[in-house]
Parts: sequence; structure tokens; C-alpha cells
Amino acid sequence: MIDKIRSEYRIPTTELNTLIYPARPNIYCAEMELQSRQILVTTRMHATLLSVFHRIPVISIDQIAGGAKVTRLNAKVGVDTIQVSSAMPGQFLETLRSAISTRGESVRPSAAQQQKLIELSRDALETSIGTIMNYV
Repeated sequence: MIDKIRSEYRIPTTELNTLIYPARPNIYCAEMELQSRQILVTTRMHATLLSVFHRIPVISIDQIAGGAKVTRLNAKVGVDTIQVSSAMPGQFLETLRSAISTRGESVRPSAAQQQKLIELSRDALETSIGTIMNYV
């Protein structure tokens, strides 16, 4: 659906390759590419998380009808999520216009959202370590 909107409205874009493979084993390459974006439109949970962490303006879209992990995690951090539906093109274009007219500020994650993400990450790490230690 994004490709259709992008083509129909002739929205200029740059593809962001986040794949990690033998020719490019450094995971930080993708993160550095992401940081160079003025506004990120993504359907990927990890791209949204990195955008919040680096406070990069982000429009986050959940491709799963009714919402899935992108929607659930965004709700915990406080990031708006656009749901894929018949209303999606209008909502997306309205959000994108606002983002462009404010130079990304209307969709830039706040310091409070960044802090919430850091807290959730620490909690997840502690839970993971606790689970692993119970099995050792």
C-alpha cells in the first residue's frame, strides 16, 4: 500500500537497507543510515525503536490488520501508529503533510518517549537475564 501511495502522489523517497549480511556484517551501518534520514516512514518495529532512541521523526505503520507488535510496542512508548486499512491513505497523507510542513517536528519522538524506551529496554534485559539464570 505504501508503494501505491508513494507512486500515486509522487512522494520522493530513499530506500533504507537494514539487512545484515556477510558483505555488510556491521549492524551499525544500518543504524547510521537510519540516523541520516529527515523523516522515516516505516512498517518495521526495530526501525521505529531506533527512531525513538535517536529522536528521528518517524511515521510508524502497522501492516497487520487490527495491529500487532508494532502497535503494542508503540503504545507502550507513546508513539502514534497508523493502521493499514481503507482509511490508511488519507491518514498517512495527512500525517506526512504535517511532518513535512513542520520539518519533522510533528512526528519527532520526545525525550520522554526516548526515556520510556530506555526503561522498557532495561526491564526486558533484566527479565531476560533472570530467565536465563533460572535455567543455568
